[in-house]
Amino acid sequence: MFHFLKKFIPTLLIIVCIILLSVLNFSDVPVKPKMEGFDKLVHMAMYMGCSFVILIDLSRWADEKKRPLPVLALIAFLCATGIGGLLEIVQERYIPYRTGDWIDFIANTVGALIGTACGYIVVRYVFPHIKRLTRK
Repeated sequence: MFHFLKKFIPTLLIIVCIILLSVLNFSDVPVKPKMEGFDKLVHMAMYMGCSFVILIDLSRWADEKKRPLPVLALIAFLCATGIGGLLEIVQERYIPYRTGDWIDFIANTVGALIGTACGYIVVRYVFPHIKRLTRK
C-alpha cells in the first residue's frame, strides 16, 4: 500500500494544500488584492496545478500498467473537479466563515481542464523525449 502511495506524494501534498487553503480563515489578512475576480484566478491556478500533478503521477504509475493516456486524463480531470466540488459543499455547509460558490466551482473546473490539457501535452510529447535521453 505504501509503495503505491509513494508514487502519489506530489498529488497528496497538493491536495492537502488545497484543503488547507479552502478551510482556513483569511478574513484577518491585512493586504487583499484590489483586482476584482482575483480569487477566481486563484481557484483556477490551484486546480490547474492539482489536475496537472494528478495526471503526471497517474502517468508515472500507469507506465508500468500500460493504461491509455486519454483515460488517465479523464481520471485526473474528474478527480480535481470532484475535489473542488466537494470542498465547495464543505465550505457552504460546515465552515461558518466560508461560503460555497458556483462561480468558484466553475473556476475550479476551468482550471482543472487547463491543467489536464497541459499535463496531457507534457506526458504525450515531453516525457517520451526525456525517457529517450536518459536511457543513454
